[in-house]
Amino acid sequence: MKLWRNLGRLVSHGVVLSSDHCPLIINTDPKRYICKKLFRFEAYWAKDDESYDHKDHLEVQQLIPQLEIVQETWEDNIREIQHLTAKINDLLENEESYWKQRSRIKWLMEGDANTDFFHQTNIQRRRMNRIHRIKNSDGLWVETPILVRQVVEKYFKDLFTS
Repeated sequence: MKLWRNLGRLVSHGVVLSSDHCPLIINTDPKRYICKKLFRFEAYWAKDDESYDHKDHLEVQQLIPQLEIVQETWEDNIREIQHLTAKINDLLENEESYWKQRSRIKWLMEGDANTDFFHQTNIQRRRMNRIHRIKNSDGLWVETPILVRQVVEKYFKDLFTS
């Protein structure tokens, strides 16, 4: 019963990253939590004389400090992962805002953001909005992209300089 009460001091919740799962961290520091160890006879010892070797227990005790080092670096990695996850989320929000600003389609505002249909719709809208030909100041139709651009530039230059 005493072990059960101390279990809360041994087990804690880790940091939640981008999942709904939370890792459990088990503190195995023998210096902090000293409990009187009870001897328990294991049934498999009776089956084989060599089934229990005290060296196994010592080997486990020697591995504990190595695991503590791994846990410390793991916690540093978790902090780095959290930082990078937050940065990725910010970039994704910026990209979503970019595409929302360029979209006049109702379904994008309601959530269907990053689909092939969305991108094809934007490509189609750009094609439809492109000026393929325009009349210049002499009343002649101009069709080459460079001349169309020059006519538009001249129109706005004249509009804002007069």
